[in-house]
Amino acid sequence: MLPARLAESSLLHDRPVIPLRYRRDHLVRSERIRDVTADAFTGPALARLKVTD
Repeated sequence: MLPARLAESSLLHDRPVIPLRYRRDHLVRSERIRDVTADAFTGPALARLKVTD
């Protein structure tokens, strides 16, 4: 292998992993809340949420 390839391989192997994006979600459960749907990308669909008395 070329010295440049060895250096590149070493750097790629030892690089730190940093998340580029993360989400904070809070989940709540209640028997009064109905018709809640959630998507992995957009989160809960609050426009469709129904609350009963």
